Amino acid sequence: MMARGAQLVADDRVIAAVDPAAGGLWLSAPARLRGLIEARGLGLLHAESLPRARAAAILDLDRHETARLPDSRETELLGCRLPLLHNFASAYFPAGLVQYLKAGRGE
Repeated sequence: MMARGAQLVADDRVIAAVDPAAGGLWLSAPARLRGLIEARGLGLLHAESLPRARAAAILDLDRHETARLPDSRETELLGCRLPLLHNFASAYFPAGLVQYLKAGRGE
């Protein structure tokens, strides 16, 4: 997704916290892992990263999407309601996710 314009916040581990002042669920990387991303076959690489970002959706990589045009789903994390997306094994899925994050989806 970074190759398609997304910005890194955290790789394998993330700290999730509700920010009452800013509203919503915010994500950040543990200090020890900030600015690092794993590239299989290459190791840990340095990457520019955001200090934190507001969660826009939850992507469940273990659940595979079977519908061509899936219904909207939601889930709750730390009291915050977020759209729930399922994994779709295709070459264009990462680009689709970036577009989803930029502009949302039509209903």
